[in-house]
Amino acid sequence: GAVCGRFWRAPHLDHRIHRPCLGFCALWRHLLVWLGVLLASCLYVVDHVLFALALALKTYFQKIADPADIAPTAAVAFTINHIAAVFLPVLLGLLWVISPSLVFALAAAMALVSLGLSCLVPRHPAPGNETIFAKYRSRVAAQ
Repeated sequence: GAVCGRFWRAPHLDHRIHRPCLGFCALWRHLLVWLGVLLASCLYVVDHVLFALALALKTYFQKIADPADIAPTAAVAFTINHIAAVFLPVLLGLLWVISPSLVFALAAAMALVSLGLSCLVPRHPAPGNETIFAKYRSRVAAQ
């Protein structure tokens, strides 16, 4: 019994331990594939939401802008967007080398600034009523 327990029992126990480990590794790989599919699906939805928001921004701009000002303003907006798309990744990449957490803090700050600026948009925009401060400006001008 001691000889069997020493030479036969240990490989048998190893086999009972290794088989579930291999099974769990296979399930983990399967889970990672589905997490990748879920992530890709979420990014697809976010891309479409951002596209819809870009259309909403263009519609808002067409509501408040003079038709003669649309083309030059769109050109300036495109240029500013291009400059940001070129320089922000470089600058944030350099910041990442110093502190990755600062990149996320800066991104959160930019998102908060964007949220704050979006709160300035009135519910019913029109020429002369481009921001929520336009009504105060008209009151001051009337006095």
